[in-house]
Amino acid sequence: MVYVDILRELLSSPDADAFDLLAHVAFGAEIHSCDERAAALFNLHREFLDHFDEDARNVLLTLVEKYRYGGVQEVTNPRIFSLAPFNSDVRHVAKRFGGIPALRTAIDGLVRRLYLVEAA
Repeated sequence: MVYVDILRELLSSPDADAFDLLAHVAFGAEIHSCDERAAALFNLHREFLDHFDEDARNVLLTLVEKYRYGGVQEVTNPRIFSLAPFNSDVRHVAKRFGGIPALRTAIDGLVRRLYLVEAA
């Protein structure tokens, strides 16, 4: 078992993404914060977000903010939609994307783009 919070403390990287911490320990990769990865997403993959209508894009932008403060597990856990600012059922949120499969595809695309490139 890996305790990511202990790694953050040992590596003096309190805002580091869990993936980056593990990649650093295993492969010597550079450590990036969630905020750096989110900034890279906005700078390099803006067209992905612009592909969605305003309601769906707002969901994705909110998920990016949740990622910035809680990591990828905040984005990939469907229970996130029961919390503020959604305060809803995942099925209700999924309607903005055309259904649950489309929401899942959008979230997968978001996560993939967060890790696709080195953070700026």
